[in-house]
Amino acid sequence: DVVGAMSFKTGVIAFWSTKGGAGKTALAIETAAVLSQLGGRRTLLVDANMNAGHVALRLGLYEHAEKSNIAHLAADYMTQKNRITAQMLAQRVFKADAHFDKQTKIVQNRLDLLLGLPTVKLAGGDPLRGKQGEQFMHDLLKLAREQYEYVIVDNGSSVAIGAHLGVLSAADLV
Repeated sequence: DVVGAMSFKTGVIAFWSTKGGAGKTALAIETAAVLSQLGGRRTLLVDANMNAGHVALRLGLYEHAEKSNIAHLAADYMTQKNRITAQMLAQRVFKADAHFDKQTKIVQNRLDLLLGLPTVKLAGGDPLRGKQGEQFMHDLLKLAREQYEYVIVDNGSSVAIGAHLGVLSAADLV
């Protein structure tokens, strides 16, 4: 009730550090869970770590990440001449409420996950590389901001990677 009753500034919150292993993934997952499950806010958790995403691994959703992940959405975006739609995003997210709430089976569709890369080699593909990756992340976060109250991003550490830089430039809070 406390989280739901308080007034918060909505937007894109990115978790970033110059070093791997600093706890970014854990903080991003916990923040998204609190906002969605306790606060009742529509939340999207984006695993944007191009060094291989760990959100799916930590949540036991690795098999889902192999089927649909941020690289697939980036390829869709590139195929559509750098356009992204709400329908494209909806087709690529994993509805996490049912996964988190197996005991009560209450599904309110408040938490969606855009899972990260199951392998690092996917980060080297054209849809996520350089300026293309930077523009994709910028456009993705712009759309997500319109679709969700909160967008929580687990970002990779290197600013030399276009997708990571796109997150940092588009986030409301880092």
